[in-house]
Amino acid sequence: METKAKGRVRIVRDECPHESPRDWDGNATLIASHRRYDLGDKNTDLKVPFDELNGWDEVKAYIIKEAGPIAAILPVYLFNHSGLALSTTGFGAQDPQRWDWGQVGFIFTTKAAVRDWWGCKQVTKKIVERCENSMRSELETYEQYLNGEVYGFIAEKLTCEKCGTYEQEESCWGFYGSDWKTNGIEDHISDLIADGYIVTDEEGNEL
Repeated sequence: METKAKGRVRIVRDECPHESPRDWDGNATLIASHRRYDLGDKNTDLKVPFDELNGWDEVKAYIIKEAGPIAAILPVYLFNHSGLALSTTGFGAQDPQRWDWGQVGFIFTTKAAVRDWWGCKQVTKKIVERCENSMRSELETYEQYLNGEVYGFIAEKLTCEKCGTYEQEESCWGFYGSDWKTNGIEDHISDLIADGYIVTDEEGNEL
């Protein structure tokens, strides 16, 4: 590729992300069960006996009883069609007959976790709303992980413009979401762009 740029930053899919975002520290716990997919948190002490409970109302009651005082709890639905999608409200607009979606669990946070995470003494209605928005954001990141939408970048210096060869200078991985301008990559490579590097896809096509 002929270019006068000093180098390029290739945006590359991370084929082997080292960890699930459900392993990160957070204030929410995701409890889920699905016959085909291994979903939910593995580092929680709360083990829900799904096979002994009858329906999601009993699962919710069990969580509330065993987890301690709950600040917020939301249902989690999975839509399985050309990829996986997660939601706390369902997918009735996309699939009113519910052929490809249904509830798989709950995401919740306790009052103790909220006080520790948000540094507040009282769990107010406003704090609960912030927690619910945070839980929805966690599900969005988890959805990206489940669909393989994890990316990294490789910065390469142009060493020979005539023959189009490059030498790798640095790389970084673990950015969730396919848009490099919003998933955090742009912030990391802003200095390189200012220095004359172009941004390309994995094959070297300029983005």
